Amino acid sequence: MAWLQVYRRAEKSALRVELNYTRRENIEKMKEKLEPLGLREGEHFTVTWLGEEKVGYLRLLKEGIIELAYVAKHGPEPQRLEAAELLNHLRRRAEEKRAEVLEKLEELIREGEEKGMARLVGRTFEVELEAGNRM
Repeated sequence: MAWLQVYRRAEKSALRVELNYTRRENIEKMKEKLEPLGLREGEHFTVTWLGEEKVGYLRLLKEGIIELAYVAKHGPEPQRLEAAELLNHLRRRAEEKRAEVLEKLEELIREGEEKGMARLVGRTFEVELEAGNRM
């Protein structure tokens, strides 16, 4: 089982989410969970191996939290549910920390949810009505 650490670094006001595992197989399983949701290593999360690459940790970057929130709000059904489940897990863990950790997490989640709205602004849509009229 992973040891999930969610904390906010005071000096940079950054939220850091780390999933620390004792076995390589568990890190690979988490990668296999994140990649189908559209998260990419190096862009949304990083993996660091220690020693002989048998132990390491996976760090979910702020871009990853934003993307998870976008998928949870706007993604297709199976991915939306999986992303929402991961975000709920992060929320529960953040609640165990200081209030500002949860606040920062919620801020990133809102940013991801609103990301979908920004993609629609300025677009023109053609809608066909039942009567055959066009808008």
